[in-house]
Amino acid sequence: MSPDTDILWTTVKLAGVLVAMVAVLIIVKRFSLRAGLGIDGRAAGRIVHTIRLGPRTFIAFLYVPQVILILGVTPNQISTLMRITDPETVDRILHKPESDGGFYRILKDRMKHLSGESTGTADKGSTNE
Repeated sequence: MSPDTDILWTTVKLAGVLVAMVAVLIIVKRFSLRAGLGIDGRAAGRIVHTIRLGPRTFIAFLYVPQVILILGVTPNQISTLMRITDPETVDRILHKPESDGGFYRILKDRMKHLSGESTGTADKGSTNE
């Protein structure tokens, strides 16, 4: 083979590889949209609320379809603290105005409910609202 033929053949192979890569990226994007990812390939989950606990530590309320995850976030770790799957509670959290106490009130009610179930008594905590 001549040097001109080698260069031409190498160019054709390179173009074929580039076309294949673009085709794979298009297919991956299509399947990611069908797999529950949002527009432009971003995750369908969104952070609905955060509560700062200290420097670089916070609690995050993450909404993914049908579920709210309450996550504890530190510089070294992310832990799932609670999963809220009850459709009524999820709806209340997503659509409750902040002036009604929003997340704080719902979380406090939920924690009272959970502590009442686990210990058999309701949490008597603070009464100032």
